[in-house]
Amino acid sequence: ANGLTLTDGNVVVANGHGIDFSATGNISGTSSELLADYEEGTWTPGLDGSGYTFGTHTGTYVKVGRVCTVVGKLVVNGVGTNTSTMGSLSGYPFTALNTTNQFQVGVAREITTTGRMYVVQVNVNNTTGGINSMDGIASGSNEIFTTGEYAFSLTYITT
Repeated sequence: ANGLTLTDGNVVVANGHGIDFSATGNISGTSSELLADYEEGTWTPGLDGSGYTFGTHTGTYVKVGRVCTVVGKLVVNGVGTNTSTMGSLSGYPFTALNTTNQFQVGVAREITTTGRMYVVQVNVNNTTGGINSMDGIASGSNEIFTTGEYAFSLTYITT
């Protein structure tokens, strides 16, 4: 038979090495065809805002190569006044790629009462981002209007 056959155990690749797919390279501008990382785990999203109170936030992630998918749940126990602003969403498990004006975004939904939709983002070259209303209220500012739980998902490219 061609190839590698394992009947038990794992394939262990030395640090800095991986699976090389360069034999299939056919797109100009390709910078790498080496799959050198896989990781999954938990993370704790951070969320702040003046006048707000929060419960426990939870999250999980899977990273394959430089692509990281995060899912999480934010718990808002008390909302601020109309003039309060939501701060940043922080603690992403890996730093986002440094690309000029190319924010990487995902979606969040309030899952307790209203079903309102939000955009979540990770800032370039950073592990912080924001959560922004999609309904046009407050000019799309970082604002959460209702107590409850907010589920979100985002896939982004890491450094």
